[in-house]
Amino acid sequence: MNTLRIVKFLGICFAFCICSGAYAGGLNLKVTVHGLRPDSLCFLANYFGDKQYLQDSTKADANGVVIFQKPEQMPRGIYLFVMPGKKYFEVVLDTIQEFQMESDIGDIIRNMKVTGCPENEYFYNYLRFIDGASNEIEDLKRQQTAAKDDSVLTKSIKEKMTLVDNKVKDYKNAYMKDHPEAFMSKVFKTSQDPTVPPTPLLPNGAKDSTFAYRYFKAHYFDDFDFSDARFLRTPLLNSKLEYYFKNLVYQIPDSIITESNWLVEKHVLI
Repeated sequence: MNTLRIVKFLGICFAFCICSGAYAGGLNLKVTVHGLRPDSLCFLANYFGDKQYLQDSTKADANGVVIFQKPEQMPRGIYLFVMPGKKYFEVVLDTIQEFQMESDIGDIIRNMKVTGCPENEYFYNYLRFIDGASNEIEDLKRQQTAAKDDSVLTKSIKEKMTLVDNKVKDYKNAYMKDHPEAFMSKVFKTSQDPTVPPTPLLPNGAKDSTFAYRYFKAHYFDDFDFSDARFLRTPLLNSKLEYYFKNLVYQIPDSIITESNWLVEKHVLI
């Protein structure tokens, strides 16, 4: 595991040394959270690897208003607005970094309103959709537990779960089609697993038992843009690397080193 940590660290450092991500224009983010106590200390943080790092802090005024301002734009990516009690919500900081967000502390996602940044409007429409789909799945799981001895009903519930899953996939596909320039469209595309084609037959007529594994592994990073520094500040980069090295690479030092060298040589732009 120590070797794995080193590989992950080196992979991140080398893969993104070409991009720093600072842009002209400045940050001016006004967030209003109704129900937030006056003088509550709030933070602006970003993802990096499997951790989150604080970038700024300020206190809420008497109306629950928090303003983050900087003369230069923040490096682009997905950030977190962190409130007392470990409550937080995500904010996409991309080309537009001067906008307003307003919500209620009782239900941040459902009540979120965004002004001046279409990227975050799209993002919160998606989060509201996902929240509804998650509630459907949880309800179906409860039904499945209650009907565990009824095979006919259990089958019906599984079919309904599949329909919800397909509905989520259709939503993401429509999102990517309708908003091709949005960063979240790129995140959705990158997070998809490769589709494995039918297993071919060997010369002796038997199915190739290793084909699915080899194909999945070979195409796992096909849609990942290693030249896009925004992925540094998302949880996706770390999860992709971690899954690859833990589940698709033999857990011996030689294999891990070979795979990390391949990844760097294939994807780093020098």
